[in-house]
Amino acid sequence: MKKILSFFVVVGLLMSIVGVIGDETENQSVNADIVKVIDISVNNIDYEDVIPGEYSDKDSIVTVGENNNVGLTVSIQVTDAGTGNLFENIIFDLDGLNEFDEPIIGITTLYKDIADDSGANTIPTRLQVPVGFAPGLVSGTVSYTAMEDIITP
Repeated sequence: MKKILSFFVVVGLLMSIVGVIGDETENQSVNADIVKVIDISVNNIDYEDVIPGEYSDKDSIVTVGENNNVGLTVSIQVTDAGTGNLFENIIFDLDGLNEFDEPIIGITTLYKDIADDSGANTIPTRLQVPVGFAPGLVSGTVSYTAMEDIITP
């Protein structure tokens, strides 16, 4: 009888060991934080020779990089380089209908949705030179700041 009892104890121990080894499952949590990629570049604009009282139209090209993964809006601000505020007279055709919007005065910011796939986005611009503006080379800056879409269609 002692042998039978020992046999069942050994078999019971073996079954419990096999059950522990064969049925253990662990779960691993996995996470990834996908970052926004916003990649644009712009061309320089030379309005060339402009007669006071007239204007010059040139295209601003905002090129979207191929790694963007969000819809984009650009904010547009114009600053003069101390040249008599000539560049406050730049106006933009934001809707592409050849209807130029009002000039940006001071720190006003314009917003324009741009394509979120790679390629060039053309924004027509017009520089109006007031009558009597002094001759000479003048310069300024148009700043394009790309951000995730803030304008909904």
